[in-house]
Amino acid sequence: MKIARTIIENFRGHKRTELEFADHHVLVGENGSGKTAVLEAINYATSSYYLSSRLDEQDFNNADAEAIKITVEFDKPFAVKCPDGYTHQNLLSKSVQLYAKRRDKAAPGKTFSDPFVVSHICIPITFQKKSDIAELVLPDGVTMNDLPTSVVETQEGFAVQRKTGKVMNLRRDTLSLTNDLAGFPNVFYFDRQRERETKTGFNSLLSKIAKDLNWRYRKGWSQKDATEKWGTYYDTVISIVEDPKKSKILSPLKKQLGEFLGKDFDSLEISLLNIEKPFAKGFLSFRDGSNQVDLEGAGSGISMIVALMLLEQVSERAGDDLILLIDEPELHLHPQLQLKLADHLCGTTAQTIVTTHSPLFVDLGDWKSISRMTWTDHYPKKEKLAENLGPKTIAEHLNDIPEFRYHQTAFTSNDSEIFFARKVLLVEGPVEKYGLPKLANALGQHFEQLSIISCDGKDTICHYATICHAFAIPAFVLFDLDGKSETETENARVLAASAGFPVQSFETSFEDLLGVNSDTKHKATKALKRIDEMQTKNAIPNEIQTVIAAIAQWSGGKQP
Repeated sequence: MKIARTIIENFRGHKRTELEFADHHVLVGENGSGKTAVLEAINYATSSYYLSSRLDEQDFNNADAEAIKITVEFDKPFAVKCPDGYTHQNLLSKSVQLYAKRRDKAAPGKTFSDPFVVSHICIPITFQKKSDIAELVLPDGVTMNDLPTSVVETQEGFAVQRKTGKVMNLRRDTLSLTNDLAGFPNVFYFDRQRERETKTGFNSLLSKIAKDLNWRYRKGWSQKDATEKWGTYYDTVISIVEDPKKSKILSPLKKQLGEFLGKDFDSLEISLLNIEKPFAKGFLSFRDGSNQVDLEGAGSGISMIVALMLLEQVSERAGDDLILLIDEPELHLHPQLQLKLADHLCGTTAQTIVTTHSPLFVDLGDWKSISRMTWTDHYPKKEKLAENLGPKTIAEHLNDIPEFRYHQTAFTSNDSEIFFARKVLLVEGPVEKYGLPKLANALGQHFEQLSIISCDGKDTICHYATICHAFAIPAFVLFDLDGKSETETENARVLAASAGFPVQSFETSFEDLLGVNSDTKHKATKALKRIDEMQTKNAIPNEIQTVIAAIAQWSGGKQP
């Protein structure tokens, strides 16, 4: 089961945001653009743990905002068990909804009231007859025979027709997320304090696992055998600190307590573990003989990987669908381990929704898995994708990327940085990328918050420009006419792909203006040397100066 769509209203920076998700989805954008809020909204909507106490006034979009409303829709149904006398009714649902508003008055009968009123429900699938839902894939263990005859929405809630023909009226609040659910996925959120998940503590992953292990231990233990073995180990440890030749603490204390309080209190010990719950205070560590390193000592990046794989193992054993929400998975990991983790996440059967500032987690070959967030909106937009750009729509151009494997040939591994830029300058090659800012500096000019993307050729500029159109990335295009007219096929293709963007071109080529001919050996090396030699305005050709001035003005940078 996967999350198909999320609608977020009046939550933090989101007035109303609607996002569709792929199996492995990436949210990119500047700090403060609402990426983390999307993950936390999904986490709130799919988790029922003490939600009213976890909400804060700052979670509302503004002081006058209406109720927070978060809807999460799944691609497959799960079943909600609703009490019905001595039995229950199974209702199918494909979405959950969180509704939270500020409290108007104190809750009756309570000294202290939560500041918010929270409704957290599953929205049932309505149908007049079972044939209406015959195409649905039912959760494991649920059959058509387990379902009511019909479910119809009413003003107060839902009318559920039992198999007997009688109707049961359900209020919406009885369809709570705290009901027994069949087939509901395990949604897990790794926030930036994720190292706590590998420690025992309130509601942490390790605590949940420890409870399960304690239950399994109690189910299969031999009390006599366990206490005998524990007694032997305890005596071995205590004998080291209670050596008769050294000062004693425990023995005199036990004796004194027995004399003061009675024999019932002379069994005191410094317990090293809870015999009936041996995993309650457990911790993860790397151990080699007596050399033991707590997982925390390995770093929070390693802790997250351990927690992730531990969660995958637990979910696989339980047969649960797993959905992972990860805020900046690259934190505290070196680049090679980031790449390994990115590959692992893309290969897992779990759905992954991550925020990132690392290009390593962005796959240009799967453009539908990318959402670019800004302070005011998110992209791509369906209407923009449907626009024509030359002979094809923008969506069709983007589909050419995986179709012709451009993400493995035309694009380089670092080109995903285009999604992390405020503005981009698209140029043909590395000489322009190196030379333009250096020559601008010599002219006393500066490109403000501008990322320069080397497109590795004129024709490839079209692919980058298409990405900029689709994801609303402000772009400036610079290319060489190579002594040909703008109507020449290749030049015309670049101009068509750049429609709507500011465009500048060199009549011949950038290298030619630097005095390096196209047939020169080691052309790039000589061009870079010429750039380094141009330290004054008079040394820089006027055509290059004009282009630099246009770029600086567009970027909002410093101008003479």
